[in-house]
Amino acid sequence: MEIADGAAGYLSDRPTDFAFIYLGYTDMAGHDYGWMTDSHLEAVKNADAGIGKVIDASGATRLLDHSFLLVTSDHGGHEKTHGTNMPEDMIVPWIVSGPGVSSGLSITDSLSITYTAPTIAALLKIDPPEEWTGRVIEEALPYA
Repeated sequence: MEIADGAAGYLSDRPTDFAFIYLGYTDMAGHDYGWMTDSHLEAVKNADAGIGKVIDASGATRLLDHSFLLVTSDHGGHEKTHGTNMPEDMIVPWIVSGPGVSSGLSITDSLSITYTAPTIAALLKIDPPEEWTGRVIEEALPYA
């Protein structure tokens, strides 16, 4: 929770154009205890509370009125590892909100970690490098 507290404190009184906040304990718990174990799910619950703190702090500066928020993980996992092309390793939770983002949309396709960077580039109106393999999640965005 220390990282979330620090990020919330920083964002609560500073206008910010871009923030990347990595709450890494969920990854550590996956490696230490195994993905989807009780200990890992407790780490996910802790990350959820941390994300709530950051959102609350960002709202205090009205940052969320004109910003996008993307919550995802850096990868999935199985047992105590990852790095394969198994769906457990490649499919990630993926939540986006912000001005113009489709509200209440459920994307039924599996979301790969390779989709995150191209989607962030689209949100920032930046052309992604040609070698990126993922696609933009266009159906969730106000523009692409």
